[in-house]
Amino acid sequence: MAVSLRSSTDAPRSGRRRRVRQNGRRDANHDEIVGLFEALGCSVLDVSGVSGALDLIVGAVGIDQRVEVKDGSKPPSERRLTEAELLEIAGWRGRRPVGVETAEDVLALVARMRDEARRKPPGL
Repeated sequence: MAVSLRSSTDAPRSGRRRRVRQNGRRDANHDEIVGLFEALGCSVLDVSGVSGALDLIVGAVGIDQRVEVKDGSKPPSERRLTEAELLEIAGWRGRRPVGVETAEDVLALVARMRDEARRKPPGL
């Protein structure tokens, strides 16, 4: 049986962005990408400032997805994952993190999450 982590005093769910301390360097398109996820009805937890973390945790239709934002306008050599990002992805035991560079990437990711949610049997 699943256990709810929300108490009766928790605020209702919303698509509002929550931020954890912002110390890290962010890509130029970071805010645009976050805004698009929010406009599509996703919850967004911005953890880009947490050492060793990828940029975002995005929630949609009961699915959580870790996301690394890269600036698609930069040359490929400047969009490479850092050593820390590669280690984080390799060591993660949950759902495989994904990278997004453009609005089209965000739209495709949210569409895949929604499709996956439709295909899940009820109660899972």
